[in-house]
Amino acid sequence: MSIFCLKFRWSTQGRSTGSLRHQRFGCHEGHERSAVLQPSWRSGQALVEFAIISFCFTLLFSGILMLGFLIFGANVLQQAADVGAMEFARFPAPPEADFYTALEESGLYDESLLIMDEESYMAYRQSPGSLPLINHMLLPLFIYDSESQEYRYPGALATHDSIRTILIPLVGARDPETGVETIVEWRRIVEEVTPEDPPGSGTYAREGPYSLESSTPGSLGTGFVALRINYPYQSAAMVAYQYQTPEGGMVSPADAIGQDNIINVPIQANDQAVVNSASFPDGYVLTEENQYGFGQVYAHGMAVRPYRKVISAQGMYRREIFTASSAD
Repeated sequence: MSIFCLKFRWSTQGRSTGSLRHQRFGCHEGHERSAVLQPSWRSGQALVEFAIISFCFTLLFSGILMLGFLIFGANVLQQAADVGAMEFARFPAPPEADFYTALEESGLYDESLLIMDEESYMAYRQSPGSLPLINHMLLPLFIYDSESQEYRYPGALATHDSIRTILIPLVGARDPETGVETIVEWRRIVEEVTPEDPPGSGTYAREGPYSLESSTPGSLGTGFVALRINYPYQSAAMVAYQYQTPEGGMVSPADAIGQDNIINVPIQANDQAVVNSASFPDGYVLTEENQYGFGQVYAHGMAVRPYRKVISAQGMYRREIFTASSAD
């Protein structure tokens, strides 16, 4: 009389690699049943594959998320500029009115509401209609400042006629070794688009086409609302780099395309070393010295700058101006 005993053997053959094959062998009565497990050199393969795939997936997902925030910010900005310019063009300001005076009187924008405490921010989120139109449309771009425990628009903290507000620095040059910034211009959040004066000089006129009495209206002519809104986008997950040759020379991003042996050097965060070669708009000063709103993250064992890009959106509409006619 014979019975069957069950043997287990780890096999790499068959349709399913690394699966357990069940084989039955004939054995004689009185023989002990045995189970043999033969480990394969492929054990742990799934764990290694998961580690590689999860890293690539996380990198791809983070890039998509950051790009989404950038596109979202640009869309919000363009809509705010377009709607703000259209409504501002309908405001019945005097024909000779100044752009910034008329904008303040219109009630469409209040630069003091670019900074809010937590209670005010939550109240405006519950009833956004109580905000000026442009402020309301810029509300989704606010960030939380953990140091001051306030919600505010991104940029450098400043004051204008004793009112706390925000300015945006534009970087024109960097230190070739550390990447420390040189500020070449300061921008308001909402500003008038002004032409070059004289054309091609790289310097811009103080007044644009809004007033009918403007001497520098540019190609639009007088009586136009030319409104621009600026937004300094900063990534929460990407580091800012500058491109260098092996010899240490700087390369612009456009010139680095297609070149070999380009080295990515992270830009160090050092607010004390930033060079400010630009003057502030009339009446504006920084709230704190050497605080430019560039931010910092920790990577490569040091404090570095996050990826930053200043986005601008413009809206242009002809003003609706009514003047009293004299009777004959």
